[in-house]
Amino acid sequence: MARVLIIGGTGVISAHCTSGLLGLGHQVTLLHRGTARVSAVRSGFATIRCDRNDRAGLAGAIAATDPEVIIDFACFSLSQATDLAAALNRACRQLVLV
Repeated sequence: MARVLIIGGTGVISAHCTSGLLGLGHQVTLLHRGTARVSAVRSGFATIRCDRNDRAGLAGAIAATDPEVIIDFACFSLSQATDLAAALNRACRQLVLV
């Protein structure tokens, strides 16, 4: 199964997405600011506390998790999309902006 990094993973939609991915056997990591609870999501995932506007932190999280898929629920501007694109690694096969 795939290594999946979910950015902004504490919202209602992303929590359901995370649960579904875990149910399918994927390895899921949630990147979040740490300002919301992640307990709404079932167990079995890793977390990284990082503000997605922190370019170095975002690049470090992507490098550390080496995701094959990135799903970004917190990309709201061109500069955020540009930062994400700059941080992508070779392993990432799919990028989904929600």
